[in-house]
Amino acid sequence: MVYANSLWHHILEYGLGPPVVLLPGMTAAAATYAFFAKALAPGHRVFVPDVRGRGLSDHPESGFTLDDYAADLLGILDRLDVASPILVGHSMGARIAAAFDVAFPNRVAGLVLIDPPLSGPGRDPYPYPPAMYHSMFEIARSTDDPIAAMREIEPNATDAALAERIRWLRATDEQAIVETYRGFHDEDYHALHASVSAPAILVRGERSAVVTAAGADELRRLRKDIPVIDIPDAAHLVPQENLAATGEVVRRFGRRLRETPR
Repeated sequence: MVYANSLWHHILEYGLGPPVVLLPGMTAAAATYAFFAKALAPGHRVFVPDVRGRGLSDHPESGFTLDDYAADLLGILDRLDVASPILVGHSMGARIAAAFDVAFPNRVAGLVLIDPPLSGPGRDPYPYPPAMYHSMFEIARSTDDPIAAMREIEPNATDAALAERIRWLRATDEQAIVETYRGFHDEDYHALHASVSAPAILVRGERSAVVTAAGADELRRLRKDIPVIDIPDAAHLVPQENLAATGEVVRRFGRRLRETPR
């Protein structure tokens, strides 16, 4: 645990080597990304925070904007004395990574932006409706068979992964999800993507409804210097659905950064 930005933050840590900070998706606690962190840990020191309102970190009553999340991350990195990490963000985590680099340039070595929600002002809504997330919380609180019910939402997950998901949803503040979901529509990811200064790659599931092929093409036009990498056999839950390919993309990016002087 570290105290930063007036909150206690719980952080998992794995491995040794150049630092990587893994930023989870909107409803995920750090523990549900341990599988990804462990895959990256050989050759890297990987940190996974419970983002505010999730898991074992503090659950404030408000403060779930990208500015809030970025300020938390700055405090965490300073407290841990971690310099120039690679930020690997999935979904909400990718939005946080981009916002952090724009707010605090020259603080990170690189960005791996995995399937960031592209909804925003004047754009199509996020493809997964608020009712789905409300149902997930209802399932997590249920005394019936929550694993079978959750499989209706995440049909490709294993029983163990679903059980872990349900366990940590019970430790997630629903208001944090409501406000973050609102931010998906009020905060402009495209402006962030256009403004990042660190070396970056965009990673998407080839079947993603969040970063569609058309959405990826728009981002390519916006920043021709940021490669777009499709992960086969994956939709939005990219690391969960194709860990081997996603991990290799991150490792390859890290090697390129180390071999290229800035």
